[in-house]
Amino acid sequence: MSAAPNERVEVGDLDPAAVLALAKTNEREIRERELLRLELAYQWAVLHPATTDTGIETPGGPALGVLDADETLGGDGTPQVAAFAPEALATAMGWTPAAARNLMADVLDLVHRHPKLWRRVRRGRLLEPSHHPQHRTRRRRPTRPNQRDDLSCRCRRRHRANTHGLWRYTRTPDGNYLWHGPHGLTYLATPQGTHRLR
Repeated sequence: MSAAPNERVEVGDLDPAAVLALAKTNEREIRERELLRLELAYQWAVLHPATTDTGIETPGGPALGVLDADETLGGDGTPQVAAFAPEALATAMGWTPAAARNLMADVLDLVHRHPKLWRRVRRGRLLEPSHHPQHRTRRRRPTRPNQRDDLSCRCRRRHRANTHGLWRYTRTPDGNYLWHGPHGLTYLATPQGTHRLR
């Protein structure tokens, strides 16, 4: 594999070792680009603070002439962003305004509400960037009876077990989780650890 950095590689001509080397390089470059995307969205938000003249951007869109909206673009503790700030970023990126708004909300949450997670993202220690942390960490009013359970904070492994496996969970009144396995096993997950019940 002696291709120049910007030269197109013919994948069909690669031997097994070259395929693995190129796959590793490609994944590293993708993570670096995704980090740059997050950093650019954060800088755009910093450059566009909300004022009484600009209004405020909320998860549902702009709120003009106010600075006391019920919700801000990021969660509690994040700075307010000027109304319509996501639109210019969306145009530059070729995205919809809603997608740019969500990206800005994600990075504001990471930087201001989850600094340890943000450090891991910046160091490249996560296998995939953290998308949409606000969906798992913000308090929102439920729109359907079981939505509050959908907002539980789960790690990637538990998310996949629930989504793609045969595992199911229920939330106990004290905020813990009962995980029910496909073979009749039940586990209680608490902040102190996970314990097999049967």
